[in-house]
Amino acid sequence: MELMRMQLLQSQVDERAQREERRLRQEEECLRWEEERRQRDQDRLDERLRREEADSRHEQLMQVMMTVDGAAFNLMSKPLTS
Repeated sequence: MELMRMQLLQSQVDERAQREERRLRQEEECLRWEEERRQRDQDRLDERLRREEADSRHEQLMQVMMTVDGAAFNLMSKPLTS
């Protein structure tokens, strides 16, 4: 009788341990997925910021070029004086 009770207790302990192992594996998997998702989100954010910075630099360059072109046009349209 005592042996059967011990075996039953051991079986219950084993089942709990297996459930806990499964739960921990699932938790690890969820954490891995969350980390991958966070990394993808961060990568997208970084890429968006790079594009915005590049667009801003391009716009500044275009403004400088238009200013230079305008100044050159003004110089060219003035009559030469001797």
